Amino acid sequence: MTMSISAACLPRAAPKVVPGLRLRPVPELERCLVYRPRPPALLMLNLGAWLLLEILTEEPGRDPWASFHDCVRHTCPEAKARALMNDGLQQLAKLDLIELGAMEPRES
Repeated sequence: MTMSISAACLPRAAPKVVPGLRLRPVPELERCLVYRPRPPALLMLNLGAWLLLEILTEEPGRDPWASFHDCVRHTCPEAKARALMNDGLQQLAKLDLIELGAMEPRES
């Protein structure tokens, strides 16, 4: 039986930024370039992904929710902010920029 990862799943451990990333903000384009060494790639992040990566870099080992919500709470409701953060974390993981660790279903 296979299980799909969805927004209903949250990381058990705090997400970790993979080692060796190099970030180059391009604020005039509201983007951030990221060089990933393994496998080599140059990626462009939007503001949300850039924000999450900065939070994870500045606060390693901590749950990013409080910092992320503090930054976006004036622009969207809490439920939408949580969904945006979870989707952003999943996308960063698909790009091999972060490691999510073990997943567990969110309790309702």
